[in-house]
Amino acid sequence: MACFLNSFLRKITPLGATFCTRVGRSSEEGPVAFFEALANGIAPDCLKSLTWSGEVDVKQYYFSEWQPHKAMTFSSFHRLLVFANLTHVDLDTRRAIHLGDADLQEIACSWRHLESLFINKETGWGRGAGLRVTLDGLVTFLGFLPRLRELCVVLDEDQLAGDASQLDARRKTMAERLRSYSPPRALHTVDLLDTFVSKREVKRVGELMWGIFPRGCSVSTWG
Repeated sequence: MACFLNSFLRKITPLGATFCTRVGRSSEEGPVAFFEALANGIAPDCLKSLTWSGEVDVKQYYFSEWQPHKAMTFSSFHRLLVFANLTHVDLDTRRAIHLGDADLQEIACSWRHLESLFINKETGWGRGAGLRVTLDGLVTFLGFLPRLRELCVVLDEDQLAGDASQLDARRKTMAERLRSYSPPRALHTVDLLDTFVSKREVKRVGELMWGIFPRGCSVSTWG
């Protein structure tokens, strides 16, 4: 597969390209090999939009537990960071995602022109152990991307849970953090995917996030 892609991509290097590619279900090395082929085969300035989706047996995906060795980490994606002119990235790996604050900051610093970023918008990042993005990390990430319009991300659920006094304390801390922050004005849609928020905590979590997103931005979560 990688050899074929390398041969094919050399022929379209002069073009700005949008990719929509389906790669058969395989180990984590499958998408990594594909990303490597893209990085080796396309001039970094050419790629403006990238859509990639990996196939998987739906029954097996939904009825099996996430396994840590199948997770996609920052090292899985880092070869794509050479494409500094990307404005649209839509990656659905059908695997668990382990990304933290430092990872998101590296992505933002590399893709400064981003207008939309979707990672596993159809399947989520998966429950269980693994890096997650904190509210502070999200604010740092958004601060690098003034053109961002749409985002899919999963947050650290521990920051969104707790009793009233704990959430109020975090809200005050976040309010202090936001004094020197301006959200991307174009941001209109944020999907928190499988970030779990209990019904009784929705209001307080909303208050906790107040100011992170611009007025009128739609924020949703599956849970």
